[in-house]
Amino acid sequence: EKDSFWELLTSPDGPWVHVDEIEAYQERMDAIRQQEEEQHRMFVNMMSVDPANAAAAIEYASFARQSKDTTLAMEMYQRALRLQPGNADALAQMGDLMVDR
Repeated sequence: EKDSFWELLTSPDGPWVHVDEIEAYQERMDAIRQQEEEQHRMFVNMMSVDPANAAAAIEYASFARQSKDTTLAMEMYQRALRLQPGNADALAQMGDLMVDR
């Protein structure tokens, strides 16, 4: 009989997950995705209510960056800079994003 310790599967995200932990791992990943979707909807709503809010654009960009959506993050940093040219926070974070790419 095969020892389940060696029965490992890889997830679409890359890490190795023990077969006994797959269900719990998938539930955690689903919860994280749901939370990210809710945050995304919140930011979209915030930007539609106040499209000239540079601080909100920077916050949204930071969220997008954490979610690995570098295109959206760059768009939001650029939007913040159009609203407030020379915004030091947007410039610094956009520079970091460009280095990370």
